[in-house]
Amino acid sequence: MPRQTDSNCLSYWFPKVKHLPGVPVPRTLTVEVDPVILLKKACSERLNVKEERALQGFRLRLQHAARMMGYPLFLRTGQGSGKHDWKDTCYVTKPDDLMNHVYRLVEWSECVDILGLPVRVWAVRELLPTKAAFKAFNDMPICQEFRCFGRDGKFLCLHPYWPEETIRQPDRKDWKERLRKISLPTRPVFRELRDKTRLVTKAIGGAWSVDWLWVEGRQRWYLTDMAVAADSYHWPGCKHADEVEDVGSGDVPSSRRQASRPKDHDAPGREGLSRLEDKVTHGR
Repeated sequence: MPRQTDSNCLSYWFPKVKHLPGVPVPRTLTVEVDPVILLKKACSERLNVKEERALQGFRLRLQHAARMMGYPLFLRTGQGSGKHDWKDTCYVTKPDDLMNHVYRLVEWSECVDILGLPVRVWAVRELLPTKAAFKAFNDMPICQEFRCFGRDGKFLCLHPYWPEETIRQPDRKDWKERLRKISLPTRPVFRELRDKTRLVTKAIGGAWSVDWLWVEGRQRWYLTDMAVAADSYHWPGCKHADEVEDVGSGDVPSSRRQASRPKDHDAPGREGLSRLEDKVTHGR
């Protein structure tokens, strides 16, 4: 059993869905580390000999996973990827940049949530061959994605992943038209994602958001992320938003996480870094 038992963590839900028939997922390798060591390093705190050895061990395991996966790759924690900062966080093109991206993700994890997100679990994933409608934020490709909600095998709703108001720094003048085009599912797509969401939520139990990404290079929908439904961004006005607000995933606790919201994370704010330093100081 993984040490990180938070139900929103990839280490909880990914083993339960990765072998489901008809549910493609990215190739994924996971590595764990004592989060206090990363927090101290991110704050430039001095590590003792034992901590230095532990950090070196983590670095070697992560580098090994990256070599096995191949560059470029997609890097995330068990809780999230900081993908709005794309080139500085989750998108890693060469070995020399790997640990710098780790520390940026540590900072992002502290700033994105009021209590900070756990950084014990790390995932090295294949970079899927998608086709971008346009790029935004920090050169991040915006592709066709949908977020579905389901509970115990019952499908609830489907929404486009990217609300228009969340987009920042698009690279094309016609981005709104392109976004509208990828935000409208055809009937076959709706039915396919409905059925896949039913299968996933029946297998794992509870109420969940399930994120689906169209991978052009493989002509398939991939499950890329999940979270407890009550912790997930839900489009305003959806009749199912209240239905899942207080429904979790059973007996497993979860921590609140940020979904696709219009929030900038280009650099850690003073408040976020203050929390980071406080965690190190008090060993939390």
